[in-house]
Amino acid sequence: MQTLLKNTWRSLATAALVAALVACGGGDDGRPGSDTATETFLVTLTGEQEAPKAIATAANARATLALDRATRTISGSITVDGLVPTLAHIHTGEAGIAGPVTFPMTISGNVATLASTQLTAAQLSTLDAGGFYFNVHSAAHPGGEIRGQIGREVFVAHMTGSQETTPVESAAVGDGRLVLDPATGAVSGGIELSSIKATAAHVHTATFGADGAILITLENRNGGGRFTVPAGTVLKADEIVRLRAGGMYFNAHSAANPNGEIRGQIGRRILIASASGQQQVPSNGSTASARGFLVYDAAKRTVEGKFSPSGLAASNVSIHQATPGANGSKILALTQAAAGSHDWLLPASTAALSVDRAQALLNDGLYFNAQSAAFPAGEIRGQIRAVTDDASPVMRIVSPASGVSVARGEGVAGSGSFNGSGFSINLEMITRDGVGIAAQESLNIRDTGLLGKPNPRLPTLVVSFDADLIKPDGTVIPKNTNLAALFNIAGSDDTPGPGVTLWTGWHVLESLKEDTTAVTMTASVTDKAGRVATDVRTYNVLPGRRSGQSLTPQAAGLPGDDIDDADGPEVTMIAPRPTASISTGPQDALPKPPGNASLMFIQVSALDKTSVGIATDESGEGQAEADRGTVVDGSQIAAKGPNRKLPGLFFSFDVPLQTPQGPIVPAGQNLAPLFNIVGSEVDAGRVRTTYGWVIGGSLLVPGGKTTVTALARVTDSAGNSGSTSSTFGVSQVVNGQELTPAP
Repeated sequence: MQTLLKNTWRSLATAALVAALVACGGGDDGRPGSDTATETFLVTLTGEQEAPKAIATAANARATLALDRATRTISGSITVDGLVPTLAHIHTGEAGIAGPVTFPMTISGNVATLASTQLTAAQLSTLDAGGFYFNVHSAAHPGGEIRGQIGREVFVAHMTGSQETTPVESAAVGDGRLVLDPATGAVSGGIELSSIKATAAHVHTATFGADGAILITLENRNGGGRFTVPAGTVLKADEIVRLRAGGMYFNAHSAANPNGEIRGQIGRRILIASASGQQQVPSNGSTASARGFLVYDAAKRTVEGKFSPSGLAASNVSIHQATPGANGSKILALTQAAAGSHDWLLPASTAALSVDRAQALLNDGLYFNAQSAAFPAGEIRGQIRAVTDDASPVMRIVSPASGVSVARGEGVAGSGSFNGSGFSINLEMITRDGVGIAAQESLNIRDTGLLGKPNPRLPTLVVSFDADLIKPDGTVIPKNTNLAALFNIAGSDDTPGPGVTLWTGWHVLESLKEDTTAVTMTASVTDKAGRVATDVRTYNVLPGRRSGQSLTPQAAGLPGDDIDDADGPEVTMIAPRPTASISTGPQDALPKPPGNASLMFIQVSALDKTSVGIATDESGEGQAEADRGTVVDGSQIAAKGPNRKLPGLFFSFDVPLQTPQGPIVPAGQNLAPLFNIVGSEVDAGRVRTTYGWVIGGSLLVPGGKTTVTALARVTDSAGNSGSTSSTFGVSQVVNGQELTPAP
């Protein structure tokens, strides 16, 4: 993005520049200088250099400016490629600053010309200081679409957590630039950060995807939000070569992420893809995934990159041109890094893209496609997107909790059992912008007939184990099968900011094989923009043919009271999060789930601290297929009694609940009979029970009340109780289904 002096382009090192300048009478200060010779500045214009904000355009231009220092006369021209210029000028302004027009230029076709113009002495000083820039305007960007600094090389970077070698989940972003004087090697610039208080920031030496050594320690200017290159910093010849080749990056560190929270490759635009079978057209049930990236040089329109699949042996990987939801033709082929390697590479020597293809790249119009023997047309696909901010969704496997053990279950191949593993899986999927995750929220999303295929109520959810499962009827579900169709419930809440949180839960009736000692679960989901979020957890499997039901007694113990006991269960309300707002459901009509109910997702966990037991009947056998594993005991609402399958659980709101059938349950009454699923796991030798519920009714919030408080109390078999409460805001979105786009 880049200005060079004399007849030299970016690929020349400083030594070559100096030699050229000396041949033309260069002065001792390293600048082009002669009282008689004409000096020529060669400039490359790109959208990356526009200020105050970079423009994502495939257009670029080459420009020359001739200077007769003796007469202070300049003339020049710009040859534009990829846009129809409407105006062109030389402006006054340093790199990163939008300045006023100083010298208008005349346009003819794709060429803009500056007639011979005399500078004032002050203007000559501005030119020598790198204070002028070419700017070409277009109908689409009347303020300027491409720009190039005269006498300086400008390298721009956009910083996000997703560019870290190990991606960091962070809302922080940053923008930076390095400004190089090619005559002297002097470099200036810095970074501006938001949503982060950085503890340190540096320029490192490495290409994208690799970590490198610190080259420049940036100076902290305002408490962690702005850092600059120290005055007097000069790059060596080999460092300039590295900079021009895209081999440096900014890195901002924080207390939470001391190795780096956000990063940006200097002088390159980074584009990232998360691939899945759900993005294929049509989608498929593959549980494979991949991460890919491209590094784009706007000055040359060249790309290089890598694609790394997991869970499949790819036979070919290529880049195709089409927008999300459509199939397109192959335009670039990747090569396998080595025989047997999972990495596929697009080398730096790849031919430059055409203007149209480069613009498609910048507008989400290209995608990676990985083929396999099972899916010869393509098993997984990932749309290639520029990193503008890190608004991709987040997937969290909330339960079973990290590091716990789960029961194996009593079933064996050919002889199944409803006394299976018995743990409860709950997934938290957070969107961070207005692009949602398609879902039909409901108290019952289970469809076992679609096992191995997408769940139509959560069509982009993929959940798999790396071990076989045994169904209650004794048949085997092979490892890596998509298990999304087995999930029971889905609900949502309104998180702070533009996004929402979608939750889904499943009580696992299936058993693991007898030789399984550990199991790894992978869960991923794709939002409506094609961005994929993934989480992975590994759990130990308890020895023997123990079931989840065996971890908890079925019969209730001593009754508790409303007072917490020191030995009582440790109770946690996991969902919704305390900062969330909830949909209430309609206030003036009966809720009719799933379209207009609250559809709030509740998750409560109780850790049995003294191992006396928390009574639970997981209730899998004897129910209809869709209801297997559920624990609803709705008749107990009218009786004002406990859930007979969860006698130790008490749950209430401080506002009334109107059920879909019409009756109103007063504030403070026990709503545990309405809970949908329950499961158990072992955490450091103690049993944790997890309860889940999606509210199919309406919370009747009085006028003027802006919060709703929920209370959860659990009593163990010794009569000891523990409780927790949480207060949520009231969302302006009344119906929970409106928080998530329909499938």
